[in-house]
Amino acid sequence: MNSNIILMSPADSNIYKFFERQFKVIKSDCLNDFISYERYHADMQALNINGHIFVNSSCQNLISKLTSEKISFTECSNVGSKYPANVALNAAFTGKYLICKESALHIQAKDYC
Repeated sequence: MNSNIILMSPADSNIYKFFERQFKVIKSDCLNDFISYERYHADMQALNINGHIFVNSSCQNLISKLTSEKISFTECSNVGSKYPANVALNAAFTGKYLICKESALHIQAKDYC
């Protein structure tokens, strides 16, 4: 995994300009099935656990970008657009702990842990 890559929402244009000076920035997908303010949320599209990336299979543009960057990942299907299914990849890995709603965490991420 390249530590110089950041995944972020394309809506954050000023932040994007700041980060692209030092990092390769991969913009998140637009998930039209999600409610409007969640459509570009990178934290609902991908989860990085200790360098292993889980990606919502609905994010075809993101999957294409990760593939072209030669970044390995696990595609996760059945991530819904309504709560609690939409938070299946919304978690924070601190190096020792995974902070998430355990009952909503995607099964592939649970199995990995």
